[in-house]
Amino acid sequence: MNSEKKRLYEPARVIAVCILIGLLAAIYFVVGDGAAVRFGDNYETVWVQHDFYRLFTAIFMHADFHHLWNNCLSLLILGLAFTRKSKPITFYFIFLAGGLIGNIGSVFYHGIMIHDTTTYSLGASGAVYAILGALVIESFVMEHGSDRYGALIYAFLALAISLEQPHIDHAAHLCGLVAGLALEGVLLYIQTQRNLYD
Repeated sequence: MNSEKKRLYEPARVIAVCILIGLLAAIYFVVGDGAAVRFGDNYETVWVQHDFYRLFTAIFMHADFHHLWNNCLSLLILGLAFTRKSKPITFYFIFLAGGLIGNIGSVFYHGIMIHDTTTYSLGASGAVYAILGALVIESFVMEHGSDRYGALIYAFLALAISLEQPHIDHAAHLCGLVAGLALEGVLLYIQTQRNLYD
């Protein structure tokens, strides 16, 4: 496969894998009784009962197909843009790490700041916002002119619109976004330092 075909193929492969995982998770949620209770996260289950695996499994659980559809569509748009300039492994890393950090932030916010220890959090929104944060950094570093601000404007609008929606885990969104900004910044810095010494 030549480099141009590979460049076009890799984003599609990344998105296909993530959507497949999301679909399987959503199907299990619909079919499996009480899946949210077993795999969702909250302060009580994670930090009191030490079910730390929930920080990971909650990324792939969705409340319904509408929830899944919104996340997959966002992932498709952002993932295609991000993987045109970055390697798929970077996409996977930021998606998973950002999702975990978003869930950790959500658990602490609900459990410590507003004392809600029982409400379950589900979905890949924190991970999606991490990809968005990474895309903001990527755009500022690699784009020129007005193109540099597209992802930043999108991030601002996405956060603003989500504030108007009920039953949204804003803590996971914000923590995921910050995680994506930080992770992509660190990765690009490491890449720059390596290039200086190559």
